[in-house]
Amino acid sequence: MHQQPAPGNTPAIQPRSSAWTWTALIAAPLIIAAIFISYFFFSAPIPDRPPATTGLSPQEAASQNAAAELELARLRTEARRNTLAAGGGFVAIAALILALRRQHHHEKSTSFAEDDALQRRITDARIRAVEQLGSDNPAVRIGGIHNLERIGQQHTELRQVVLDEICSYLRLPYTPPAPETKKPISAALFEPTGPPPAETHSDQAEREVRLIAQEVLQRHLTLYNQDLYWQHSRLNLRNAHLDAIQLAGAHLSWADFTNATFTDTAQFMRVTFTGDARFVSVTFTGNAHFDRATFTGNAHFGGATFSRTTRFTGMTFTGNALFIGATFAEDALFRTAIFTRAAKFESASFGGYADFKGTTFGGPIEFGGVRVQGALCATSPASLEVLRRQGVCLRIEAHHQLPKEWDLNPDPTNPGWGHLTNQTATTPG
Repeated sequence: MHQQPAPGNTPAIQPRSSAWTWTALIAAPLIIAAIFISYFFFSAPIPDRPPATTGLSPQEAASQNAAAELELARLRTEARRNTLAAGGGFVAIAALILALRRQHHHEKSTSFAEDDALQRRITDARIRAVEQLGSDNPAVRIGGIHNLERIGQQHTELRQVVLDEICSYLRLPYTPPAPETKKPISAALFEPTGPPPAETHSDQAEREVRLIAQEVLQRHLTLYNQDLYWQHSRLNLRNAHLDAIQLAGAHLSWADFTNATFTDTAQFMRVTFTGDARFVSVTFTGNAHFDRATFTGNAHFGGATFSRTTRFTGMTFTGNALFIGATFAEDALFRTAIFTRAAKFESASFGGYADFKGTTFGGPIEFGGVRVQGALCATSPASLEVLRRQGVCLRIEAHHQLPKEWDLNPDPTNPGWGHLTNQTATTPG
């Protein structure tokens, strides 16, 4: 399984006494300077000596000077008192700022410690869930899947990690259980045979575990319920064995299904792929339904094998659609599909009905080496002309649905096969 760095390794902020010491050493001179500045501010309007007296008798001048000296002394005393009050205010403000900083530091340290503890608990829970996936007991493995789902639902930042873990489990080697066959009832079954044999590991139980893992993907990758949808950047299911996968309505980012095996019907109707979708060399043993799906990136189906009916009706390829060397064992329905860019089907094989009726090709078309065993249904003259020029091989005996001016020209080197020909274009006059 993927190993992620433990989120709990973030160290909590610890208070440092040296930081407060340096803060005090810096604050003290600033406060003293502010006090001196305040004193000069309050004492600046006070004259140094009483004003000169003129035109007064000595007794009157002495009396006036004495009164002026008393007034100056009162003003200087009041200036000092105001300076001390201002100094006290500066000290109080500095103390308040230091207290607020200390409180903020304490709250930050507490928050970091709590977050660190939470991250450690989450990491421990995820590790236990991953360990449960490796258990020999199917019930324990199912519990591990549900525990991972709960972690992803509660912590948005871990949803991609949870998806990676579940995809990793589905990528593990797996042999599906063989289909049960009914055996005739023997008379020996009604005779006592002793205790039943010990049970061996059940492939059916593992199948149930994997179906539950798929259900988690289905539940959180579809947009039917916005509260349950998980944003993600990738879906890596290379070499996975997927049984009756149902991703109808899913909204997928970059998705890789290279070499995956799909058993039973694979449901991809109305899926939106916002990045590249890789289905290279996949095998669909059952029906594959991609009706009304949208591929906004490149769609890679090179070498894919479609064993049963394949439906791409009404879907949209806004990127390149690459079906090079793909095998369609039965019917392949591309009716009303839209290929905005290149559509490449070189060397593809159609074993059944190939339906391209109403299909729109907006970019280059490559059908070189294509063989169609069943009937071809196509109505676009431009597309048919491309198929004619590229020498697509069609079975003559099949009931092709073509415009009346189109027919097959037998291939003399390949009995039973023919190539498209436009009778209107080849008729003189």
